[in-house]
Amino acid sequence: MVNKKGYLKTIEAVIAILIILGFIYIITPKQHLPEETTPQSVASAEEFIINQILYNSTYRSCIVSDNRPCIDDLVKKNSPSGYNYQFEMCDTSTSCLQELNITLPIDKSIYSKSILVSQEKGLISPKVFRVYMWEGKVESIVSCVNDCTTTGLKQCYTTTSYQICGQYDADACLDWNIVNCNAGQTCSNGDCINQCVPKTCSDLGKTCGSWDNGCNGTVNCGGACSSNIYLSRQVSNTANDGWANYYDPTEPGPWFDTTYSTDLAGVYDEYGPYSSFFRFTNINIPKGAVILSANFQGYAAERFGTYVYTKLSAENVDNSTAPISYADYIGRSLTTSKIDWDFLNNTFSGWFPSPNIKTIIQEVVNRAGWSPGNAITIYWKDDGSSGQDRRAFYDYSGSSSYAAKLNIVWSSG
Repeated sequence: MVNKKGYLKTIEAVIAILIILGFIYIITPKQHLPEETTPQSVASAEEFIINQILYNSTYRSCIVSDNRPCIDDLVKKNSPSGYNYQFEMCDTSTSCLQELNITLPIDKSIYSKSILVSQEKGLISPKVFRVYMWEGKVESIVSCVNDCTTTGLKQCYTTTSYQICGQYDADACLDWNIVNCNAGQTCSNGDCINQCVPKTCSDLGKTCGSWDNGCNGTVNCGGACSSNIYLSRQVSNTANDGWANYYDPTEPGPWFDTTYSTDLAGVYDEYGPYSSFFRFTNINIPKGAVILSANFQGYAAERFGTYVYTKLSAENVDNSTAPISYADYIGRSLTTSKIDWDFLNNTFSGWFPSPNIKTIIQEVVNRAGWSPGNAITIYWKDDGSSGQDRRAFYDYSGSSSYAAKLNIVWSSG
């Protein structure tokens, strides 16, 4: 028979023990594990890096143009001792580490900070910059990617600066380096050139006639003068000069190029004769004007061999356009007047003038459809050179300052 009284006593004892344990738990001080916080050295370093980007336009430009070596240098120099780092520059707010083939450690506490970066001009979409730091052995972790293709390659960065390709940091990759032009200069085709200020009639000391303003234009100073008028024009863009060649035994042509650094005439190795064209715009000469003298000028770029025979002519049209292909180039009708230009010695340097080509220019401006301001294209062709003998002048793509010139002295009659 069950002892009910003893059973109840047992239950009362258990309840009493539970009450006592609950009371002890309540009054016992609790020990909470502290939440993990960013170490002060890491927080300070990340804050400094973010502020540098915030207030330094060069670093912002590096981010929006994906120039990792530029930013790596900033992060590396300012990371605390004993901490490794990584960073990303993403087009969206989500991480792009996977696209960069970058993996963060999974067994470390990682501390990060981010900022939205954009350029003042708003021409490039903003990017999110995010820096990561964790404790551990410091290693070189930057993926080395070429930012440009060829050492020495230049391109305009802004209207007053250019970028040049080269090796500018500790890694082996090619980077863009920004170079500012001097005061009073602008960037054109990757070079700093002096800003052209058109001359006025007062500057020129003229009170009549139309005169070259020094910037590929003219200034009208009144009625016609009794004296002669001088006009000079220079090739003004890449499309307006180039070279052509038909024969190549290893890679059959024809060949036509307006972007090479030089234009040439003569024979080049086994590839047959070369020829070139140079288009000059805004020839502000009246129809039927008397051409007193004219010459073509190129700036010497290459000399090979002693005897080179060439011939000059012009496209026989009212307003010449630049050829765009080999077929277009050889299909142009040329002036009846042609002038021999033979190089019979090794003298070839600086600005090199041609013989007088006034008959060529006269033939063009005498055309029925000629109008002041039209364009003239000069053709420079091989005329029986042999071997590898050749001469070459700078193309606009090689140097806008040394691009070919056309000089004309004329009178209204």
